[in-house]
Amino acid sequence: MLLLGCSRQRDENWQLTQVRHHLPDLEFALTDDQGQKVSAQTYQGQITLVYFGYTHCPDVCPETMARLMLALSKLGDDARAVRILFISIDPARDTPTSMHRYVRAFDAEHVTGLTGTLSQVEALAKRYRVAYQSEKPDTDNRYEVMHSSAIYIFDQKGQAQLMATAADSADNIAHDLPSLCFSASSSSAIAAASPQVIAEAGWVRWLPDGRPAAGYMILRNNSAQAIDVVAASSPDYGHVMLHQSISDGTHSKMVHLKKLTLPAHSEVKLAPGGYHLMLEKARAEPAIKPGDTVQVKLTLSDGTFLQLTLPVRPPATL
Repeated sequence: MLLLGCSRQRDENWQLTQVRHHLPDLEFALTDDQGQKVSAQTYQGQITLVYFGYTHCPDVCPETMARLMLALSKLGDDARAVRILFISIDPARDTPTSMHRYVRAFDAEHVTGLTGTLSQVEALAKRYRVAYQSEKPDTDNRYEVMHSSAIYIFDQKGQAQLMATAADSADNIAHDLPSLCFSASSSSAIAAASPQVIAEAGWVRWLPDGRPAAGYMILRNNSAQAIDVVAASSPDYGHVMLHQSISDGTHSKMVHLKKLTLPAHSEVKLAPGGYHLMLEKARAEPAIKPGDTVQVKLTLSDGTFLQLTLPVRPPATL
């Protein structure tokens, strides 16, 4: 089943269907396969391939995911800039835990499972004209879900660009993605560097066995107006979030920040025990270790970006 009401345009330089100006920007509020609340901004700075499916699908969904895995295998280093979002249209059965097991069976590095309430999923499907319908459950509560099989491809700014259908091969997808992707070596040419905000003394604390890492730095705003950091992303980590550690002297907790305000003509320190970046789902190959460097992109409220290369340091670093 194809995208309903979409004008199919194929440019001679593209092998997939162009949907720019035909679909709205990427926008959602869902729960990922680790139980974290996420939004489209969580993945800003990455190419996102959005697919609506369900984990009990025995044929179409696994075939689609396998095709995407094959496409990514053809991209080399550019695959680090790509995130596949598998959005469940069966939230009653697809809990974060079951989604986590499902996506990890395909690729823990590049795939994130997303689920939500029935109303959240229905609204999102309607936004992107995705048709789906659940059959009536049998006496064992088994049922199938008929659904569209298109893959929606959004650029780093969350703008809809391309659509792949069941007729598009892994080669077709791999052919078009590099035109949207940035690699670690070329990302600075794509991101508009901020003339007002600079980052100093940045680094990442590494922890073993794929545990979340933390990013620190000093952000200096040289402009006459406050500027917010509104999103963070990395081709080396699947999730990058703004966090703050808060302590009352006895108890400590971490809170997720939707933005970090940089007051005019001042600096804000991201330091142990306070503001920091939380970096999760590190790339699998090559594994990140102390002595490496990783790429992090900060998106600012004035429409500019900071593209950073941060050294990775051992756990005992202060």
